[in-house]
Amino acid sequence: MPKPRNPENKGLPSRWQKRHNAYYYQVPPGRESLWEGKKLFRLGSTLPEAYRAWSSRLEELDTARTVEQLADRYTLEHVTTLSPKTQESYRPAIARIRAVFGNMDTIDIEPHHCNTYFDRVKRKHSLATARTDIGVLRSMLSQGLRWGIIRSHPMAGLRFERLAAATDEVHQWQIDAMLSIEPDTRAVLVGQLYTRLKLMLGLRRGDMLRLQFSDFDSEGLRVTLHMTQHTSGVRLFVPFNDPESGETFDEFITLLEEIKAIPPKRSGSRYLFCTQGGEGFIDEETGRADGFDSLWRRFMSKVIEQTEVATRIKEKSLRAFMADESGTLEQAAHRLGQSNTATTERHYRKRPRVVLPLRPSGANETTIP
Repeated sequence: MPKPRNPENKGLPSRWQKRHNAYYYQVPPGRESLWEGKKLFRLGSTLPEAYRAWSSRLEELDTARTVEQLADRYTLEHVTTLSPKTQESYRPAIARIRAVFGNMDTIDIEPHHCNTYFDRVKRKHSLATARTDIGVLRSMLSQGLRWGIIRSHPMAGLRFERLAAATDEVHQWQIDAMLSIEPDTRAVLVGQLYTRLKLMLGLRRGDMLRLQFSDFDSEGLRVTLHMTQHTSGVRLFVPFNDPESGETFDEFITLLEEIKAIPPKRSGSRYLFCTQGGEGFIDEETGRADGFDSLWRRFMSKVIEQTEVATRIKEKSLRAFMADESGTLEQAAHRLGQSNTATTERHYRKRPRVVLPLRPSGANETTIP
């Protein structure tokens, strides 16, 4: 029975350890020559640095046969290409997959194993956790198929229980309340200006916080969506003038000037929304924006304290509100930079569908109440 891993090492590739704020690899006996003669090799002080150091020695992972070995190669070659936030969400899922399937040969995995795993994780944790885990497992096996480690995908055709669509609809009166309070603190001022711009652009939080004044030219805003920059590469252009009527979007231009006036003073390629020190809120290493999240909580506390809004409004709910305000489903998907309208409808359109009463066949208009 292998020794249980310490909490700080859970989710890391096999033989990895975290010591003294750095990551180390315990070299298997006889492999020291590949690791500069060391038994314990220092990989780096951060996870991305450690992955880069280890990826230069991938040759020994080419013979992956067990799920444990496949998970190692998957972590190095695939997970490291994902956004920091996605990597963070994958780590506990990979740890749970290792614990169940680790010593199992990849070719022995069958559909019923995957179904059983999903049911057990759902019971022990939650449906959301089970869906995350099964998605990671599906992706891992797909990479194994691509690398020739397995010959057929054991999850082909399998369907799993879906999460219920969120119903946290935001109403116009709540938006009005958010914008009505006195901007007596920096959190309220930034929160209100952020809300106004978010409702104009509909960008995700990450794209909003990455906006810099250099993204604007004399014609408008040009932005490449961060989440899809390496896949669909969707780019958005938000003009200052209506291309059909020539009308100037004065509110958009005025709002940018108000945002630019937020202390501290910025110039050149600086972030629209920044910390008091002038730095961006997004930590590109981890994808987190803890400073902004804290600011948003303080803003919402003020809103709840001073208005009739009773519960906190999530930042991402503003994107859904904008989707509902965008006319047809196709128009909403286009505005949000999404190519799949099914995603827009399931995750962003919160308002109920309007269904008019059907008139009975042959009935007179006067007979309809």
